[in-house]
Amino acid sequence: MILSFIFLGEKYNYISLLAMITMFIGTFMMIGKQKVETKENGRNLWFIYALLSAVFASLTAILGKKGVENIDSNLATAIRTIFVFISAWFVVYIRKANINLKNIARKSWIFLILSGIAMGLS
Repeated sequence: MILSFIFLGEKYNYISLLAMITMFIGTFMMIGKQKVETKENGRNLWFIYALLSAVFASLTAILGKKGVENIDSNLATAIRTIFVFISAWFVVYIRKANINLKNIARKSWIFLILSGIAMGLS
């Protein structure tokens, strides 16, 4: 929300300010008192990853809003999906998670396909 105020010039009011404060409190409550396993020399890298995830999720919305200003929204979604597809397979390849697709259980395939259809319909 903060980035939308900065980059898009969105107006804010008491309701949006209250929503941001509520989200901040809720997030703090979720991470505040949990015992988290640490990796890589004892650092809590999960927090950095979560922060980066939140920033990129907000940038997705902001850049997407700017990107569909002058074109059909379905075309914009198709173009973005191509890049999501390429990025996802790039991550799979880099992490060497490209297991043999035949080893994936049929039940998993069904739920993944249904999930993809639901995402497309959303």
